[in-house]
Amino acid sequence: MLKEPEFIQVPFGKIQPWGKNPRNIKTEELKKLAKSIQAKGQFQVLTCWENGNGYETGGGNMRWQAMKNILKYSDDKPIWISLNFPENEKEKIELSLLDNMRFGQYDEQALAELVYPHIEDINLEDFKIDVGEPINMKNLIEFFGPNLDGSEDSKYRFLPDFIEWKSKAEIMKEKKEIQKRFEKIKQIYCSFSGGKDSTLALYFARKIYFPKIPITAVFVDPGVEFPGLSVHAQKTAEVLKCDFQIVKPKYDFWIETLKHGWPGMIGTWCRPKLIFQPYDNFVKKQIEKQKPEDILLIDGSRGDQAIPTSKKDKYSKFKRFPDIEAFHPVFDLKKDEIDKIFEKEKIPLWEGYSKGFRRTACWCCPSQSPRQAYALQKNYPGLADFIRYWEIVLNQKFKHFVGGKLDIQHHGQAKSFDELVASGKRLIKKEEVTKC
Repeated sequence: MLKEPEFIQVPFGKIQPWGKNPRNIKTEELKKLAKSIQAKGQFQVLTCWENGNGYETGGGNMRWQAMKNILKYSDDKPIWISLNFPENEKEKIELSLLDNMRFGQYDEQALAELVYPHIEDINLEDFKIDVGEPINMKNLIEFFGPNLDGSEDSKYRFLPDFIEWKSKAEIMKEKKEIQKRFEKIKQIYCSFSGGKDSTLALYFARKIYFPKIPITAVFVDPGVEFPGLSVHAQKTAEVLKCDFQIVKPKYDFWIETLKHGWPGMIGTWCRPKLIFQPYDNFVKKQIEKQKPEDILLIDGSRGDQAIPTSKKDKYSKFKRFPDIEAFHPVFDLKKDEIDKIFEKEKIPLWEGYSKGFRRTACWCCPSQSPRQAYALQKNYPGLADFIRYWEIVLNQKFKHFVGGKLDIQHHGQAKSFDELVASGKRLIKKEEVTKC
């Protein structure tokens, strides 16, 4: 049992932040915190313990930052602390967690009634509240940290600075060449779907080629993405220390489908309207703020996916933005190489892959493979039924909305979504028998 804390005043210069403190704060919020401290004084003590030369903050690290970096407190300014006496690292962690722990939650109605009579006097933008359920630490660790069984297969974690699919010498040589080529770049935008290729492109860009250049991962949400995919994309961007931006089209998928019918693989209407246009509009807005020569566009394009007659290479520019440099970090990788890198480096991987999905494309994409259709039926039967409903609404079976010789090669002779699901089921069973 921890010894009772002592409440004492100590010189500010004797206090240092605990290097393992898991809390952080955005610059804008830090300024608001500093403003509150300046107006009301030190309204909370810092939770500290002795470190030999002074004191460390196990709780109140954000307040310390505001005092140090914004309010510029002098070293001799007296500060109230709660001096604690942890005997080991475990007790320090518990103190830090307890200092930031919330018990209970706000009753929205009661809170509104309490504050409303004073809304003229209180700047409500200075305060944030949480009216949801507190997050259980066990659930948090299961989601972000190593598995509780002792293995290190965490889903979102800090990633190594180098991958070793090539020798370190090869990586360093390539790194220098690419950095020299793009030495004038000040901002990078990545077309980021959350799938394997674009994730690895973002990973290469941040961890190897451009560790110090700001990168924004741009996720296009056409309104029919898989449930939870945007959250995975955001968390992956965060662990790679990239900014994250969701953009959406001005068109609605289902209204456009009523107008044009199911999109097909060839001459499709959906990609230009729902994917390319919102991304392009985002880039155009950035050009209004920055010079085109300061920007680099990256994506997960691979050479083995290009059509045989394509002249695209690792540095091919986008036709829509001829004045902006472009780079395709994984262009020279093959699919099996990408899978090996993910497996070895434990890079965050969308959970849909483990459920049988082959790609992150819209769940209702008519160009999905039989295996993808079967995975949809197995994991999201409600969404599968929605496709069946729209086959009735449009009076179009699957053979109509994929159409074309190329699609027949890709899907076999499936004439409806149900037939595609059945085909996927047969393929999976055949693979399972072969493995046995």
